Amino acid sequence: ELLSSRLNIVVKDLLIAANLPEVLGKQIQQDACQIGKTIASVCSSSDYLTVKLEVFGNNSCSRWHMDNFVCRAIVSYTGEIGTEYTNDENVDFHELQHCGCNEHIIKDMKLVKHANLGDMLFIKGKKFSKDVSGLVHKSPEKRYYTTNGNIVNRLVLKVDVEFSGDLTSSSSSSSSSSSSSSNSSSDDVVENNNDDDDEEEEQQN
Repeated sequence: ELLSSRLNIVVKDLLIAANLPEVLGKQIQQDACQIGKTIASVCSSSDYLTVKLEVFGNNSCSRWHMDNFVCRAIVSYTGEIGTEYTNDENVDFHELQHCGCNEHIIKDMKLVKHANLGDMLFIKGKKFSKDVSGLVHKSPEKRYYTTNGNIVNRLVLKVDVEFSGDLTSSSSSSSSSSSSSSNSSSDDVVENNNDDDDEEEEQQN
């Protein structure tokens, strides 16, 4: 109950800053709370979640990579498709780990899959377990409107467990972030800091 309450608070803060249509805001809040409770049950040893609401357009990076943390849940609300991913058998890991170009990392592009808009995709990262490899995935290729040539922006919800032993913080691409422990009391101090990272991570992996 404490986690649900805290999630509601941080997600409401994000939505106020984002100023989205009411119907979309309610859907995002519902999704974030559902995802947060699911991740908390899967990663029960973690103390914090990071919740992000971001818009990607020209700043998106479409390089294949694995996330350098425990796990992520991601939902795309706008654009044409969601995150692309593939099985390990379809990946040349030497190319992946040595900065090979995208065309050389994937053995057969016909085997690449993608989430649809509104799908909840749960991604295991490099730190999920020593016995499990992270999911190889990437952002969709940039797409442009045929009418005016403008880029199609993607509105994305991300709920991350960045460290093992790491469950809630929140951030949006246009606001500061707040954090609190899911095991703490309601009197805990909320720490604010700027969080402006995410698509850069794809370039680092």
